[in-house]
Amino acid sequence: MSQLTQHLALGNLHDKILHALMRLGKDFGLISAGEFDKINFPLSHQEIAHLVGASRESVTIALQELAKEGFISTGFRTVCIHKGKLLERPAT
Repeated sequence: MSQLTQHLALGNLHDKILHALMRLGKDFGLISAGEFDKINFPLSHQEIAHLVGASRESVTIALQELAKEGFISTGFRTVCIHKGKLLERPAT
């Protein structure tokens, strides 16, 4: 738990979101969808914002940027993670 707290306190917003999404995928399971794995739990931008301690607006922008970079894909209350891209992402 302290590792999660430290990461959420010190990381940038993109890292916080990716960490939270990976944690949700681990807790609720992932469904393989081609290159992406879908988190088996419906999520809104507001719920993700609550998880990472940010505004819904800033989370929406960050999710769009992460999707543009190919780390995630989103749909109505769905988030899919590209595991190969996450392994390439440099740690901050």
